[in-house]
Amino acid sequence: MGQKEPLLSQYMNSRFREQTFARTGQFEEDVTVWNGVGGVRGRVNLGDSNWYIPYYADVGAGDSDLTWQLFTALGYSFDKWDVGLGFRHIVFEAGGDSIIDNISMSGPILGASYNF
Repeated sequence: MGQKEPLLSQYMNSRFREQTFARTGQFEEDVTVWNGVGGVRGRVNLGDSNWYIPYYADVGAGDSDLTWQLFTALGYSFDKWDVGLGFRHIVFEAGGDSIIDNISMSGPILGASYNF
């Protein structure tokens, strides 16, 4: 004797038989988005030491509804090298009929740079 599926499972299976995307494979869409972006960037030195705080912020719009990002870190400069540990948050709100409506990413950043 076979096992009977719960009623909710039967409803979900019949409801979503016509899917928007295939169950396997890939989906690809090529879209060009133009936005005007303005921002500020700088560095605050902490006294006479080699420590500093870099910052960056921008905001823009155009084909998308809104795009913006914020970044700050704690950095240390020595010889021709800079190293830093910071945090960055990026938001992209496409709006309209875009395949991806909103994207928001945050996380830590570890970086190093060599100054010529």
